[in-house]
Amino acid sequence: MKYKPGLILTLRDAAKTAIIPFALGLISLVAAKGAGIQTLIETGDSGPSNGDTFLRFGLPTLNDAGQVPYYATLNGVSPTDYGIYYSLVTAAGATQVVRAFDAAPGGGVFDSGFSSPPAITASGEVAFFDYLRNTTQTDGIFGMSSTGVGTLFAGPGNTAPNGNGTLNAVPNANYVNFNDKGQAAFYDTLSGTSNGTANDEAIFLAGKSANSLVEIVREGTSAPDGNGVFGESLTPAFVSNAFGAEQTSAGRASDGTGGWKPT
Repeated sequence: MKYKPGLILTLRDAAKTAIIPFALGLISLVAAKGAGIQTLIETGDSGPSNGDTFLRFGLPTLNDAGQVPYYATLNGVSPTDYGIYYSLVTAAGATQVVRAFDAAPGGGVFDSGFSSPPAITASGEVAFFDYLRNTTQTDGIFGMSSTGVGTLFAGPGNTAPNGNGTLNAVPNANYVNFNDKGQAAFYDTLSGTSNGTANDEAIFLAGKSANSLVEIVREGTSAPDGNGVFGESLTPAFVSNAFGAEQTSAGRASDGTGGWKPT
């Protein structure tokens, strides 16, 4: 098998391990540790329950404890054949984190649209986006602890912290990031903002407590050095506690992109 160009290779210094997704529809996830390489999980391996076997895998991530979470489908036709699992670089097999039709925090059940890759903290809590069934809320940003305790971080209809608009349906769900403090960062568009499409995109930070939603940066706000304003294409990245954005200046088109760290 050959590494598929353009896919993510995740490296953690503390674990001294790289997680490499392979080609052919991501049929195998392997770990390269030191001079060795090992297969973590692959198509045909047994699932955690019900005699199911794995069919396909999404992109993986890795924490310092050597836990590797990933989205996966099982070899069947049921709506419940979709979920998030994790494997250990030190042991064979997989552990289920969450699966379609599991009860969701805040009401309803999870659907099959889990974001990939999921994010994970050092303690093994996983954050992800998913759609919902059997509830008026269509989707949300969720967390699931290693003991199965779920958290709803944010969802459509939440009011922005400054009251300027309401969150939509988290359209860019793959940009969900999670730090070791249990805070989720994500991009979203908003409805009902003061300047319409000129300030209807933002990066938010949400914790587990009520009313913890914080706006980090919004389209149309001034860059820290005063040289232009933030435009579209906002993306959070908790790897460095920073974010990327397109920067624009008054009366001109896009100047370029950059990275900023919130204070």
